[in-house]
Amino acid sequence: MRKYIVFTLFALNAAVCYPQEIKNAATADTVLTTVERQLSADDIAHAKELARRGIGYYTGKGGYNRNFEKALDLLTQASELDNSDAICALAHMYENGNGVEQDYEKAAQLYMKAAHKNVVMAQTSLAYFYDEGLGVDQSFVEAVKWYRKAADNNDASAQYNLADMLSNGIGVEKDLEQALAYSRKSLAGGVREASAQISNIQRQISLERAQQAGESGATDADAVYANVPEMPQFPGGNEALLNYLRTNIKYPSVCRENHIQGRVIVTFIINKDGSVETPRVVRGVHEALDNEALRVISLMPTWQPGRLNGEPVRVMYSIPVNFRLN
Repeated sequence: MRKYIVFTLFALNAAVCYPQEIKNAATADTVLTTVERQLSADDIAHAKELARRGIGYYTGKGGYNRNFEKALDLLTQASELDNSDAICALAHMYENGNGVEQDYEKAAQLYMKAAHKNVVMAQTSLAYFYDEGLGVDQSFVEAVKWYRKAADNNDASAQYNLADMLSNGIGVEKDLEQALAYSRKSLAGGVREASAQISNIQRQISLERAQQAGESGATDADAVYANVPEMPQFPGGNEALLNYLRTNIKYPSVCRENHIQGRVIVTFIINKDGSVETPRVVRGVHEALDNEALRVISLMPTWQPGRLNGEPVRVMYSIPVNFRLN
């Protein structure tokens, strides 16, 4: 599963939030700049103090005893004065149900506000929400968009997740060279899992180069391609694929009882006749979830095969299978 690194509130001077849908970044910047200009220096200083105290009560640090009720009151006041730290902390409260009823939609709104203000942690959080469908309609395209913004702002977690999506062609055209570059940045930024990710991407690049050079060691009939101009398509498209997974997944009881959730990534070959061959888990969560993902992938209907030079070929394909408890 892709990583979600939860930030430490008391160590940050950044934020994450937004209470009403902003249709585009240009509009968002205009609206937020207007709000900031209307605030006096006293208002800004007051909001900063409210946020400082609110985060203190929320985290129980800085000489404060943890008190979610006081934290909620102070952070709400500060967020109404557009304080980024307060918006961040408030989003975190709603995301985790700390002192309030858990509300992913509210948290997503808050993360959206801060993301449009170019707050890096908010961009990563919002991307993850789109990635997992938390409080928003799941959209891998939107997830890629926000992971990229955060990754280009040097967030190592976002770089790792973006590399994962680029290397598997999830929500974006597959681009192994770009994936490798982001993965290396992620490793340099301290994400240890990126080391294995780099090795996997490098293997895929080697396979593609060998194929392009005609050195795959397989006959044309048996060659398996990592990327072709016409990639395989699930019957009905991506929306139909998501619906198939939602309809057919049976959440393992052992994982439900123990609140185990996450994302399993399965790789498999789509043959020239569209059939699915040799599915395997390349990133697992729990044995029961991994096995369920393999079962559902194995039972998929016939795909439209990938094509190279107009001819059907065998293609390696990856799919993320989400397991999320409501």
